[in-house]
Amino acid sequence: MICVFKAQPTGDQVVADLDLSATQTFPDFEDLAEAKENHEADATFIVAALLASLPGGTVDAVLRQLLTHRASLLRVRWPR
Repeated sequence: MICVFKAQPTGDQVVADLDLSATQTFPDFEDLAEAKENHEADATFIVAALLASLPGGTVDAVLRQLLTHRASLLRVRWPR
């Protein structure tokens, strides 16, 4: 289990606890479009949960780390 801090409520806002569990492996789909739809659905669900529960600073740090991790995909190679 990974434990992190959740956001502090403002006013009468209620910040939900977040319990994210990944226990099943991603299935093999014969149709790539179906696999993409499942990736998108998982991502949409995870992003909504993170935004609803985590402090903004933590969300920003997660985004920075994800982009840093994938920075090689964003690199532009100049011709020699």
